[in-house]
Amino acid sequence: MNTENTTGRPENAAGQTEDAAAQLDATTIASDATTIAPDATTIAPDATTIAPDATTIALDATAIAPDTTDIVTDTISAAEDIQAGHEKTETTPYLPILTIAIVAIAAAVVFNLDAQDDEDASASLPQPAKPITIAQPESPDPSMETLLQELGPKSPPEDAPPKPEPKILPHIKFDEINKEALAFSETAEKYYRQGDCANALAWHRKALGNFETALGHLTKQLPLFEEKLGPDHDTTAKTRNNIAQMQSIVASTNSNIGEAHRCQKQYTQAMKWFRQALTVQESTKDVNTATTYNNIALVYDDQRNYARALEWLRKDLAISEAAQNIGTATTYNNIGMVRFHQGEVADALEWYRKALAIQEKSLGAEAPDTAITHGNIGEAYRTQGDYANALPELLNAYRTLVSQYGENNKNTRAVRGNLARAYDKTDNTGPFAEWLAESLSQ
Repeated sequence: MNTENTTGRPENAAGQTEDAAAQLDATTIASDATTIAPDATTIAPDATTIAPDATTIALDATAIAPDTTDIVTDTISAAEDIQAGHEKTETTPYLPILTIAIVAIAAAVVFNLDAQDDEDASASLPQPAKPITIAQPESPDPSMETLLQELGPKSPPEDAPPKPEPKILPHIKFDEINKEALAFSETAEKYYRQGDCANALAWHRKALGNFETALGHLTKQLPLFEEKLGPDHDTTAKTRNNIAQMQSIVASTNSNIGEAHRCQKQYTQAMKWFRQALTVQESTKDVNTATTYNNIALVYDDQRNYARALEWLRKDLAISEAAQNIGTATTYNNIGMVRFHQGEVADALEWYRKALAIQEKSLGAEAPDTAITHGNIGEAYRTQGDYANALPELLNAYRTLVSQYGENNKNTRAVRGNLARAYDKTDNTGPFAEWLAESLSQ
């Protein structure tokens, strides 16, 4: 919800989103030791069991066939023996045949050596990397299944240990995603308060992406818990509750995105995101619906449709007052702003004072939202011509805002301008800058 300055500067309330997200108990999001999916070590066998050792795939060349060189040598020796022992017989006609055999064997030696060289050269080339994929289980061959049934035991032995229950793998990345999203939201809030709505929008969008991813993890996990643990199990119930909380956070982030569009005067886009947020919030009666009502009211106030703005603020107030939270002060302040724009300054002051009483008690006197309300009160006094009361209120606001946001913040500049105009209406004759510096030093 946004606290609006009478100068037209809102302050984001993404803190409600952060508070809701902080309530998510990481230990309830991911289950305990009882997990649904099998342990990673049981998903795929050890790499050593997937394929035999490379040394068993191909035998050493010397094991495939005897040394060819020995064959040639032995054959030549045998031929010489035959010729020596039977040189007086009719063995001479067989010599050409032996010669041919020797030549053939020698050729085989050369061929085998060349082939081995080719294989060695090929193995030394870099092979293209292939992605590792987990194959889907296939249906067993019917004949093999029948054979296994015939060979295997018909029923487990009586003394066999009980089969362990399948484990439920926790969503180990859920906490990371959620924490990162919260950090994105905090960054968006800082940019928003500095008046940098474009950067606020970018960081809110990044936060939304993470929150939606986290919600997707929970949504996928719930049916597994319901199946394996039962619908009434504590883990199942907590997961269901966390889904509801995350849906609320996503809706609130949608509303924050809409507000970032609004502060850039992108009203069509703003209303689109507000309606998207309300789709979830109104259906679940989410207390953060009040924030979206407030943001829609600010769109109408920017467009000077004050009647519609008050209509949405009254819807906001019905929720805020029932919840009795700090959002009520924001609503009071913004009603006062709209009444101020309608020219009902005295009525605006009453709403501002109601907001200030809550803020000083809940947030403290030095909080930026408290300072903005002081600034609104000071501007109301200035408009009425009550400069004696306007100056301390505006100075109070400026002191806090310049310390929190610096001189270049839009809120700081607006309050400084109102303060200078109020000072010019007083009897002070010194330069405003000197008076301001002296007043801040006190």
